[in-house]
Amino acid sequence: MVFVSGMKCKSCGVDTDGSFSQSQVKKYQADKSFEPTCKACNKANEEKAKWAGNFECSKCGRKRLVAAEFSQTQIQKKRLNPILLLTCIQCVKAAGPSKETEVDLEDGKEEAKEEVKTVEFSAGKLGLSIEKNAVNKEPSPESQAGQLGVKVGWVISHINGKQAPATKADILKEVAAQSEKGSKPVRFDFRVPCEGYHCCSQCGQMILGSFFTGAQLRNRGPGKQRCRKCVEQTEGESEREQQHSRFAKLEEARLAAKKASACGSVREQLIAASLECAVEAELVTGLKPMVLDEEGGEGQAEAKQVLLEAGGGSTSLGLPRTFSFNRTFCSGLWR
Repeated sequence: MVFVSGMKCKSCGVDTDGSFSQSQVKKYQADKSFEPTCKACNKANEEKAKWAGNFECSKCGRKRLVAAEFSQTQIQKKRLNPILLLTCIQCVKAAGPSKETEVDLEDGKEEAKEEVKTVEFSAGKLGLSIEKNAVNKEPSPESQAGQLGVKVGWVISHINGKQAPATKADILKEVAAQSEKGSKPVRFDFRVPCEGYHCCSQCGQMILGSFFTGAQLRNRGPGKQRCRKCVEQTEGESEREQQHSRFAKLEEARLAAKKASACGSVREQLIAASLECAVEAELVTGLKPMVLDEEGGEGQAEAKQVLLEAGGGSTSLGLPRTFSFNRTFCSGLWR
């Protein structure tokens, strides 16, 4: 297996050895500007090309797309709001981060984003409530932290001149270790955001509040809040992983159906074929199968055994006994 350093799938970003076909490797070797596609994405694209759905991309104009062409979040929102305009995964990736989430780190160099304040705590309770490495609650006036002027949103950068750990548990261990050395004061260096700035818990940068959603600032707060750019990046990576996982389940279900068809009973064939149909239908419609007979505990156990035997090993697939999809929503989705 030949692997060329620098190869990266244009769809999912995977860059591991063995992820690309020989033809993709050869094309990349001949032209470094070539954008390869991994085996998993090629397989998924081939599958989606065979299907026809009821969705349309508002950017590229493609019609009769299946649910797998869009993020699960968009499909869920579309179900709640039928007039919502969708953007397919390809167009989202091609557009890159939206302008409102693009943070130019070079901008505002002359404008202070944060300052460093050093605070010395005496032995005993500090009165700090932290999440990750940030003060997430206003210290009470009676506590040490309150009397020393520590405020919510301050980020711990150093403890006694040593780089502070990035997690709450490790910071508490470090403080305990320093306290055990004697009754000497513990010195904290805090990154204090300037007015209008907040610290992103994922990238660690001090960023203007306009680059956070209101929900992130209100509901999550210091230590948990993430800027829009980090949220988009994380959601994109999660969506790609889920996409691969869903098509892997389809391959697994097809293998089980094929083996059941070759050597299983009629009942076993029906169970395996039903499961294959349910997994494929979810990729087309975005709707999960419904369990119609929840009393059938014994039947589900038998179905699981059939799939284990047919697949030759463990399976991560769901095992509903019978499936039902919304007929109105699904009508006209298959040619």
